[in-house]
Amino acid sequence: MSDKVRGYTHGLSSSALRQVERLYRRSVDAEEIVSFDLAREIYRVANDIGRRVGVLLTREGQVAEVFVGRRDMLYLPDLGRYRLGIGRLRRIRLVFSDLSGGDGRRAHIPSDIYADLEKLRLDMVVSVRETKNRVLASYAHMTRDEGGTTARVRTENCGDLSLLQLDFSSLMEGLEEELSLEATVQKVS
Repeated sequence: MSDKVRGYTHGLSSSALRQVERLYRRSVDAEEIVSFDLAREIYRVANDIGRRVGVLLTREGQVAEVFVGRRDMLYLPDLGRYRLGIGRLRRIRLVFSDLSGGDGRRAHIPSDIYADLEKLRLDMVVSVRETKNRVLASYAHMTRDEGGTTARVRTENCGDLSLLQLDFSSLMEGLEEELSLEATVQKVS
């Protein structure tokens, strides 16, 4: 893990770059999808520089990568060094700023981020946006349909992140167990 900001940093002033780099100093509790303070800071930094900002968090809550996109697009860095296997997730989640404006009731997850969730097998993607005194969040993760045969994406919206009661660690343990059972069934078939 380095403290170098990746992505589209061209044209950022040195003070703006330092503002983005400060995100590396943050961490969250392993049980949180993202803390209220980190979500608010990601959004404020992105809003100040006029570009999307993304942070990859490990399952343990440490900041692994910080990167900058364009106002309407975020390109993830290479994830080759993070684990991946049949029935496994990468043990990292993406938290990013929503600068779309939207309807004021929810943060937006664009289709390219959904594609990253599925293809890169991220634990979760979380879009954050500050409005008045609240942080709006939308989060998505992989799950199985009721029959357990087909992978699908589940998305939830949170109108106030400070009120969210979700144990991220427990959710991920359950999903990994579900996915590993699926992998075992696929090997036997």
